[in-house]
Amino acid sequence: MKSIVDRLERAIETVELAKRIKNQNQQVKLMSTIIAISDKFIDEEYVEKRMEVASMARVLRMAEERGRISESQNAIKYYLDSRFGLEAKSMKKEVEQLMDLELLHHLLQRLYRAETRKEMTTLIQEALEKQERWSQSAE
Repeated sequence: MKSIVDRLERAIETVELAKRIKNQNQQVKLMSTIIAISDKFIDEEYVEKRMEVASMARVLRMAEERGRISESQNAIKYYLDSRFGLEAKSMKKEVEQLMDLELLHHLLQRLYRAETRKEMTTLIQEALEKQERWSQSAE
């Protein structure tokens, strides 16, 4: 591309095309990629306008939520690792399957009160089962 204007116009066209994708997950991934790639040449005014668009806001909300989920998972895994070291490996893998922020926060609180590894394993299993029930009821 020869100029910044050409790049900006192409980025705008790309965003408009991305909005046509019906699969929400694919649309969000593509919009995230567009944001990351075009960050170097899009001016602030255009960014401000796009931030008002619902699809942009959705991308940012999803990214923010994924970050909070990851932080919560890491806090739980760190706690398990501190308590049980290598013996916590299977529990940490199960924690990685938990993708609901509320469940993760509740689990962490309950893990702090649990005294044994067996209790903690049971709590993690209960959280996974609850997540599964929630996802089935949402379908």
